[in-house]
Amino acid sequence: MFALNMNNNLERLINSIKHEANLLVDEINKKKIITYNEIKQTVFEGKKQEIIEITNKRKEQLLSEYKIKKSKIKLNFKRDLCQHKNEVLNKIKNTIKSKLTNTLSDELIKETYDSIDDHSKYTLFCNFKFINEVKNYFKEINIKELPNNLIGGLILIRNDGKVIIDNSYLNRFNIFIEKYLTDQIFQ
Repeated sequence: MFALNMNNNLERLINSIKHEANLLVDEINKKKIITYNEIKQTVFEGKKQEIIEITNKRKEQLLSEYKIKKSKIKLNFKRDLCQHKNEVLNKIKNTIKSKLTNTLSDELIKETYDSIDDHSKYTLFCNFKFINEVKNYFKEINIKELPNNLIGGLILIRNDGKVIIDNSYLNRFNIFIEKYLTDQIFQ
């Protein structure tokens, strides 16, 4: 009986040790799961933060690239538009210049004639083609050829060198361009 009692005591002791061991294993497993979840959360938060930083950097980079491309497109458009405007203006200018070079109106001659009193005090410049026509109005005035770069028209200068009337077509043309052919015409 003593042996039976001893076996029972030993079994109880073994069961008690097993039970305590199982409790310790459960506690270790719980701690292991908690530690695993904490480590997992820390790693997840770190990776999440890393992904957010990478995403933000990429977003900034893409936004910067977008702004640069947008600026280049606008700049190219403005350059092309400006080039087109200049081509149109140059065609207009060349057409006007070619027409003006071959014309001199009686009204312009009369207006210049009426603006002076003593013709002997002046020199008149006009296009070579129209010297004879101008001489019909200005019989006593000194008449010289107008330089080709002034296109045509009339320039009246006093003998002391002061310009009295600049009705050269180039001058009138430039005034017209400044007054009417600004950027507003294309807007």
